[in-house]
Amino acid sequence: MKNLCAACLISLIGITVNLTFAQQCKKSCPVASEDNSQKALSASEATLPENSPFKIKDYGGSFWDRAYLLGDLDGKRTDLALQGITFETDITQVFQGNTRGGKNTSGAWGYSGSADYWLRFDTQRLGLWPAGMITIHGETAFGNSPYGSVAAIMPINTDVLFPEKDEPGLTTLSELYLTQFLSEQFAVMIGKIDPITLADENEFADNEKTQFLSAAFKGNPVLGLYAPYTALTVAMCYFPDKETRISTFAIDANGGVTRSGFDTAFSSPRGTSVGIEFTKTVHLLGQEGHQRIGYAYSNKRFTALDQNWLVTIPTGTIKKQSGDGGMWYNFDQYFYSEEEDPTQGVGIFGRFGYTDGSANPIQRFYSFGVGGKGVIDERDNDTFGIGYYYVELSDDLPAALNLGSEQGVEMYYNIEISKAIHFTPDIQWIVDPTAGYQNRDNAIIVGGRLQMSF
Repeated sequence: MKNLCAACLISLIGITVNLTFAQQCKKSCPVASEDNSQKALSASEATLPENSPFKIKDYGGSFWDRAYLLGDLDGKRTDLALQGITFETDITQVFQGNTRGGKNTSGAWGYSGSADYWLRFDTQRLGLWPAGMITIHGETAFGNSPYGSVAAIMPINTDVLFPEKDEPGLTTLSELYLTQFLSEQFAVMIGKIDPITLADENEFADNEKTQFLSAAFKGNPVLGLYAPYTALTVAMCYFPDKETRISTFAIDANGGVTRSGFDTAFSSPRGTSVGIEFTKTVHLLGQEGHQRIGYAYSNKRFTALDQNWLVTIPTGTIKKQSGDGGMWYNFDQYFYSEEEDPTQGVGIFGRFGYTDGSANPIQRFYSFGVGGKGVIDERDNDTFGIGYYYVELSDDLPAALNLGSEQGVEMYYNIEISKAIHFTPDIQWIVDPTAGYQNRDNAIIVGGRLQMSF
C-alpha cells in the first residue's frame, strides 16, 4: 500500500466521503458507527482528522451500562481513538452436551471457546491519508466441543471452527486488511480477510457469538467451497443509491488462516474464487427488510466432494474437477419494530443455496426462522431466535453410504447481563444427523454461551 499517498487518495475521492456512506457500508466496514446523521461535508472538510467516516465508539458509562468491561481507562481509550488507534477483545465460551442420539452420548459434553483481538488504525486521524482503516484481527481457540459426538453435517457450534477446527490452543493472525472509502458510492477492501463477512449477511442469523450457534445459521454452507477462512481478498462495494448495494470480490481459493497466501493468490490454475452479490433494502408495510442474491465461481481444481470446510461429510471421492459454481439467496424482514428504536422488534429470515453437486458436497440448502429483540418488558436488549434448516447432499456421493438429507431446529435466547456480558441458553434438535449415515438417532443438544467484550 506504499503507493497510496494522501495526494493520490484525495484525488481519487473527488467528492465528499460523508457519514451516510459509512452507515450504508457497515457490514464491509464494521467499525463505522450506526449513528451517522452528520450532514455532508465539503471535499476539504472531509479530509480533516476529526471528520473521519469511521466514528469513535462510546467507551464510557457505569459497569452495567458500558459496552466494554475495561471501560474508557480514565479517558485514555478515547484519547487514543481520537489519534486513530482503537483496540478491543472479545471472549466467547460455550458449554454444550449431546443428550440424545447422534453418534454417541457417552462423554458427549464439552467446553470450548475463543478470544478475538482487534486492533484498528484510522489513517485519516493518524494524518496519513483520508477515509482509510487498517484492521488487524487475531484469534485464540481453547477447549473441546462435543460436535463430534453428534456428527451432524452442520456443526453444532460455529465458534469452534475458528481459527481452525480441532486445533485448541492455536493462536493466529487471522486478518490484516485495508478498508478504503473512495467516494460516497464506492469502497474497496484489500488484504487477508474472512470472506464470510463480505456476503450473505442477515439481520437475524449472521453471528455465532450473539445469535445462533449452529453453522446452519451462520451463513449459507454452499459458500464454504469457494471461500476458505481466511484468504487474500480484493472486494469492492458500490452504492447506486441509499437502498442498493452491489458487492464483488476475488478470493484466493487456496487460502487459509495459517498461511499468508502470497504463493497461491489469484494464480490460475491453482485457484481463484470470484463472486457478486446484489442487496436491496425494502420497506414492507412500513417495516425495513433486505433481499440479497449472489453467485460465486471458482476455477480451482477440486478434489470432488471433500472440500467444504463448513460441513462434516462421512467420506468423499478422489475424482478431480476444475471449476465449480453456486448461487445463494437470503432475506430478512421486520414485521414489527419500535418507532423509537427500529432494531427492537420481531422479524423473519430465510436462506437458499444451490450447486450442481459435482464438486460441492452440498447440493441444496435452505433455512428460515424468526428473530427479534426486546420482546419482554424491561428487557429491551435481549434477543432471541428460532430457526429451521434443511441440507441435501450431492447425488455423486458414494451410493453405499446411503446418504440423504439432514434437517434441524435451533432455539436461543440471548440474555443481557450487562452491556458487555451476555449469556445465551441454546437447544438444538437434529433429524437424521449426517444425512442418515449409519441410521443414527435424532440428536438433542443443549448448552449455553457466555460472551464478554473488553
